Formats: sequence, C-alpha cells, structure tokens
Amino acid sequence: MSISPHDADSDAEQGMLRPGEIVLNMLTGILENPPEVSTEDEIKAKALHATAQDAEDMQAAVDLMQLALEHDPLNVDIHLSFLDLTVLDEEDMIPVLKTLERIGRSKVGEEVFEVQTGQFWSLPVTRSYMNVLEEWAEELFFNERPQEAVEVWQRMLRLNPSDEQGMRHRLLMTLLELGRLHEADALFAQFRDAPLHTCFAWGQVLRQCVDEDWVSAELSLECARQQNRFMEAAILGNLDFPEELTAQPAPGSEEEAAFFGDEMFLAWQAYPSATDWLMQQTET
Repeated sequence: MSISPHDADSDAEQGMLRPGEIVLNMLTGILENPPEVSTEDEIKAKALHATAQDAEDMQAAVDLMQLALEHDPLNVDIHLSFLDLTVLDEEDMIPVLKTLERIGRSKVGEEVFEVQTGQFWSLPVTRSYMNVLEEWAEELFFNERPQEAVEVWQRMLRLNPSDEQGMRHRLLMTLLELGRLHEADALFAQFRDAPLHTCFAWGQVLRQCVDEDWVSAELSLECARQQNRFMEAAILGNLDFPEELTAQPAPGSEEEAAFFGDEMFLAWQAYPSATDWLMQQTET
C-alpha cells in the first residue's frame, strides 16, 4: 500500500515519523481492518511481485511492489521483498516483522494451524508464513535477543519438523550458547538420521567438551574437520569474514564457516574450557 501525499503531510505535522513508524502504522491498519481481497487481485499481486523481483531498476521494483500491495495488502511475501529495499532503523524492524507475522497468521487462519501443523512447507500460504518467521527470528538473533529467537525457531520446527529452511543449525548453536543443553540434546536426537551438517558436527564436539568427555571430543573433532576445516578458525576468532555471503554457501567451504561463524563463535565462547581445549588441539 502506498503512502499518500496527505499521509505524508500528516506525518510532517506530527514531527516527521521515521520510515519504520510509517510502515508499522500501515501494517497495523491492515491488521486491524483487513481488506477483502479477491482471487483475481491475489493473482495480479503475485504477478506484479514476480515482475518486480526481475526488475533491474530499484525504483521500478519499488513501484511494482507498491502496486502489487494495492491489489493484495495481505501478501506477506511482497511486504518482505519491500522491506529488503527499504532502509529502516534497527529499532523498527522487529515490531514491523512481528506485525507481519500476525498478518500472515490471520491470512493462514487458525483452522489451518490445527490441521496442517507439521506440514507448513507444503502450502503456498503456510510457506509464506514460514518466510516471515525466518526473517523475524534472524532479526531477533542479530539484535542480541537470542531467547526470543529460540522461541521462534522452535515454533518453526513444530510447524515444519522437516525444516527445509535449515533453522535447526542456528537454533542448535544458540541453545548451546545459552546453556539450554537438554533442548540441544533433543535437537541432536531429532535430526540424528539427517545428513550431517557442519553446525551439528562442530556442535557435537562442543557438547562433548561441556561434559568433559575429551576422548569422544577428539574423535568428533576429526569428523568435524572433515565437514568443514575452516570452522576451527571461526571458533577461535581467526577467520577473515568476507563482506558479502551467499544465502546457500557450499558445504565445507570457507564461506560456509563465515555464514555460521557468529553463532558458532558465541556458542564456544560460552565455555572457555572448551575453547582452550580446541586451541590445544590446533597447536598439536
């Protein structure tokens, strides 16, 4: 939905609201008075969104997304794309995403939550809702609100245990960092049969160090190094992080170590004896 000149004048009279406040007010209005959206408008909005994502010019993309939202203000995927092109203050992003989650939930409908929980990656409307949760959790984590991020990640796993979004990796590291070891153990057990991932391999080493099971930790360290040898440098603070990272770095790559490096570093730093042990293994 676009902001009209009248709205902008009003904001100026009130002392010029921040862009985030304007977006939040708009979303709150949509949530409190949800519009009736026809199937035809939903289809038009999705088509305009797809065109906007392919646009090479940023202003053209913004214009197309605004037009798409005029057709379907309840489409949370378009709102997320729009946020990617909008510069908002950090203090505004979390309430904006929290409000988007509520809009997404209302569009999904409580009946779907009752019937489809466990399969929330199978339907377009529920997948859109999962996208909002992912953005919300990451914003919470990177704004140093890990306990809240954990709550959202755990909700995502309840809704979609197969975890196509790969949220379990960040969740595991954060649970270890917070000392929520029983929950970390449950996560290890839940994905015991899944292909081994770098975060779980290095997380297993840390978990055994916490228990002072040094023999098992040495064996697991060999496996973790095979998964990604660069992660060791990330844990010890010796990895040069690239300025830009791809969303899906290659397994075993230096980029993968950088992608998960923040969470891994924080988890290991929570246990100085584990970090000291790893440093000794590195030196030998």
